[in-house]
Amino acid sequence: MAPGHRAVDIINARRKAGSIVAVIANGKGGCGKSTLTINMAIGYGLRKQRVLVVDADIEQKTVSKWPRPAGLMGPKVVTWPTVEILDKLAEVIGQYDVVLIDMAGRDDRAAAPVMAIADMLISPAKPSHQDLSELDRFVRVAKVRNISHLVVFNEATREMTGELGQLVKEFARFKPFLPTAIQQLAGYRRAYAFGRGVLEYKGAHPAKENFDRVFRQIDMAIQQARAKSGLVQP
Repeated sequence: MAPGHRAVDIINARRKAGSIVAVIANGKGGCGKSTLTINMAIGYGLRKQRVLVVDADIEQKTVSKWPRPAGLMGPKVVTWPTVEILDKLAEVIGQYDVVLIDMAGRDDRAAAPVMAIADMLISPAKPSHQDLSELDRFVRVAKVRNISHLVVFNEATREMTGELGQLVKEFARFKPFLPTAIQQLAGYRRAYAFGRGVLEYKGAHPAKENFDRVFRQIDMAIQQARAKSGLVQP
């Protein structure tokens, strides 16, 4: 059996044992991939899950540059080129409950083998025609490989509710869209600057409350995708 096939078998065995693997990607840069990845990682960490974040966007390295304070519990962050992910992940996946892969926008073709071992493709997108048009590159790969996908609006405002509904209709080919959008709130940028996730804010906070809803809905979608694929019982 080829080395790549052995890696896939090892990863899929861990997925069947309960490990979650999600790819976060969109064809357009600046869509909020790293914001979503970091905050999802913190969300799972707060649930006592062991989290690995793979920063495959080796030019931007936004996740790798996240200034997490030394000594503070958090996800393990590694920087791996897309073509090396399968082999490297197979070596360590037994140590983690959740693997989040932040993929570079230009890597849609190279990402296909990685997406094949994922429970879901999650694509953040700003609520604009330009950003949504770029979804096709990765969503097309997901559909060809029968991988569940989910679109998450990022940097939306409360005033855009009607506009979001219209965009969902216009870009219905990319459904499903997450019911709750990531809002345009300064709390997200501030949390990143201090090496935190918004769910780590003390007490009530708009960004924390917003992402709590987003995270719960994403996790539910992932669990439903795993059940649909037969990895877990519905």
